[in-house]
Amino acid sequence: EAKMYAEKPATRAEVAAFLFNMMEQVRLAPNKKLAEVLKPIESEGIVIENVVVKDNVGIIPPGTLIPLVIQDDLNSQSSVVSDVFEAKIPENLITSEKYLLFKEGVTVKGLLIDKQKAMLIIRNGKLVLNTRTITTNNDQTAAFVGVTETNPELNIWRKIFKGLKVKYTSGETILVKTLKPIKVDLTNSWIIE
Repeated sequence: EAKMYAEKPATRAEVAAFLFNMMEQVRLAPNKKLAEVLKPIESEGIVIENVVVKDNVGIIPPGTLIPLVIQDDLNSQSSVVSDVFEAKIPENLITSEKYLLFKEGVTVKGLLIDKQKAMLIIRNGKLVLNTRTITTNNDQTAAFVGVTETNPELNIWRKIFKGLKVKYTSGETILVKTLKPIKVDLTNSWIIE
């Protein structure tokens, strides 16, 4: 327990311990006004399945599919590995309890990490995108590690004689699979790292 003495300056450690203890006490016994502030934000939107809610934290597990609207044109024939792309969250993303994870319009950025040109004789195009960061509505930029891979399935005639180009056009919705858990503070949509 940290004590403060009026006759001498407090050390950094004493102030840190004092503030930590004060925040813990507020969480354990919040007054009515603070209880409202510390409540998860409820919203309508796209439900992200399997989010684990503990206290005021939502944990998005690895393997979860997150919809994003791509903002750039990418093409298996002309894009270059390491091209940067930007995407946005199309609608509010919420838990099954209707708690807000991310607001509509939140920005996700990433890289094209692999591609294959479409060619004849069973070689179809492929694009692999890797998300890197997310910038929340609070202007917080945090890690957001996910991947999307497009490898189209077509009938055998089309595969052999035509090949298939893969392209994402601006405004198209893609699904990104998370590779690491993402912890979100449900009271303010901040990512907890």
